[in-house]
Amino acid sequence: MKINNIEELPILTLQEIKNSIGGEYNMPGRRIAQELIKKGKITPLKRGFYVSNDFLKYKQDAGYYYFLANQLYQPSYISGPTALDYYGIFSESASGFFSVTTSKTALYENTIGTFRYRNIKAELFQGYIRKKIGAYTIAFASPAKALFDYFWYYKERIQIVDKKIFESLRLNIERLSNKDVPEFGKYCKQSKSKKMISLYLLLKEICG
Repeated sequence: MKINNIEELPILTLQEIKNSIGGEYNMPGRRIAQELIKKGKITPLKRGFYVSNDFLKYKQDAGYYYFLANQLYQPSYISGPTALDYYGIFSESASGFFSVTTSKTALYENTIGTFRYRNIKAELFQGYIRKKIGAYTIAFASPAKALFDYFWYYKERIQIVDKKIFESLRLNIERLSNKDVPEFGKYCKQSKSKKMISLYLLLKEICG
């Protein structure tokens, strides 16, 4: 089975896999994919999506996994612990890749990693930018929005809003800039959550 150029593509659909062998084999794309998986040529990402193992070995760079997170489930943007880790606000390395979406909550696990997607209401699906990382342009939360999203999903575990919260979660809030705190406050107010507004007021007090 001769395969053409799939190592150049960062993500493969069944149609692209079928096109890569031309008209040599008259079989369904899914069956071709299964054969290529057995031969160690491609890795499955989720149903209907794959990547060439040669691409993973030779072509991928620092932005590739974030790009993949964007592509596997749309619309979505990188946020929460993954973005906070990138910005140096999270003291510990985040596991997997966390994204926010207006679609249903979803989880994809493959040999590359774990890709989590949490639903958020449409009016809070904001605060992300198109960020260039390596060869890729990624939908990526700003530091303030990443912090908001992190607390938005964590808030039910918070019993008392005090300074110990930031210490217990080992957040490097000193890494926030002067514009990050007001931006965080904007999202907290838009959320109309008393707990989120209390977190903003506390953060504002700590950061001066």
